[in-house]
Amino acid sequence: MAVSISGFCFGHNCVEGGYPVKEAIMAAHPFVDEVVAVDMESTDGTRALLASLPCRVLDSEWGEDNWRLERGDQVLVKAFRLNRECAGDVIVMFEADEVYDWTLLQEVVRRVRAGATDLAVHRVQLTQSFQRCKWYPHTVHRIFPRGGGSYSDNPVAHPSGIEVVDPGHGSLWDVSDCFRDNHEARRKNQSELWGTPRNLTVPEHFLQPTEVSEQEVEDSLKQPYWTWKRTPFRIPSVLEPLVGMTRYDPGL
Repeated sequence: MAVSISGFCFGHNCVEGGYPVKEAIMAAHPFVDEVVAVDMESTDGTRALLASLPCRVLDSEWGEDNWRLERGDQVLVKAFRLNRECAGDVIVMFEADEVYDWTLLQEVVRRVRAGATDLAVHRVQLTQSFQRCKWYPHTVHRIFPRGGGSYSDNPVAHPSGIEVVDPGHGSLWDVSDCFRDNHEARRKNQSELWGTPRNLTVPEHFLQPTEVSEQEVEDSLKQPYWTWKRTPFRIPSVLEPLVGMTRYDPGL
């Protein structure tokens, strides 16, 4: 019997916060047997957006009751555990702002069909209209059996010994803070769970972000690279129309 595969993601106020969940789902959809998206009590039209996409929509809580500490990291554990409601034997997970390269998904599906159940992939985190990079790359455990896995934002928290897909097959692109005009809404959403976030900026490609002042953040948001129409990174084609946009608007 063939192994079935589910794409799985969850999010809260993705439109307001600039999480390109539409592009993330459309990238995964051609390669999996279904996509399941969890809405966590959004108030900005995110659930209506999800309902318009080729995915099955589930609901979960938002707020402090939804998270706990796991391996030292805050984890949206109630939403994550809804992966057990997927129909697939194996879950291909992505966050609401994470978009898979199609070549990477092809390789993931090939390995799952060949018997793999746990895989880690390389993730690249982009910022500032797809112009700069925070992390390049680190590995995250994103493919696991239904009802399993151990979700954590810690890039090295996946269990040792898990097979890592070579980065030559592509990356999982984390589109964090790529849209200037969604910046404050995104920070507000995150602070509801984690408290006031640190201000970070990325001076050059491939460097870890450094902590900065509120004034430096304000100055950064005014820089011209937010409107550049080209990116130095070979991003998935589904993201190309978003380069140079200052606001994420999925056209609700």
